[in-house]
Amino acid sequence: VAELSQLPGGSLRLEDLGYFKLDSLQADTEAGRYWLTRLKTNTVVYTAEGQPIEVVTLLSQADTTTLDIPVKLGQQHQLVCRLLARRVSPEQAARTRRKLKRAAQKRGQTLSPKRLMLADWVLYVTNAPVALLSTAEAFVLARVRWQIELLFKLWKSAGRLAHSRSAHPWRVLCEVYAKLIALLLQHWIMVSCCWANPLRSLTKAAQTIRKHAFHLACSLPDLGQLWAALTAIERCLAAGCRLDT
Repeated sequence: VAELSQLPGGSLRLEDLGYFKLDSLQADTEAGRYWLTRLKTNTVVYTAEGQPIEVVTLLSQADTTTLDIPVKLGQQHQLVCRLLARRVSPEQAARTRRKLKRAAQKRGQTLSPKRLMLADWVLYVTNAPVALLSTAEAFVLARVRWQIELLFKLWKSAGRLAHSRSAHPWRVLCEVYAKLIALLLQHWIMVSCCWANPLRSLTKAAQTIRKHAFHLACSLPDLGQLWAALTAIERCLAAGCRLDT
């Protein structure tokens, strides 16, 4: 969180609900930083003129599938931003409701009708102007954030990015950078050789590439040897690494 406060003005921060805090959003706004985040259900919302509104009521009256309206967030903060809403398919809304009900049952809680109605929509708020971030671009960026999170989850589990045998901070930092370089190379090889094939297991492909890591590293100084090493890896990825039945 401390490092996020050092982001330069004009940058855009993507966050999920776990980091939703009006104080942080206000600090970003005052520093000239933009943000795009999901809207927390219990957040107080006002119109641009300062009149309180119920998001559920607003959405129930909408006659379009997408909304982009100016609002203010928080009773004390009155953060000026845009409320972005997109209606989801009935199937997706039903899946979201089932997921919410299961989570509420595990916690011994009861879902409010308001929360169930909001399952029909995907809601985001941003302080970025339309000239810099259109409604369509905002929803694309939101999906990209989730894909980045999934990629890092894979890197931390399969690539052991978060593990180190050392307690020395500089050694750990060096190791993290080395692993990131290796993971980027691994990802580039997968994108080049087998990404377009839906029957390939990316986990098995990553394991295959790591088995050739020493061969690949020894081939780096010579372009001809590097090409031969990459060709050999491509043949291995084409021959195996299939998804389980």
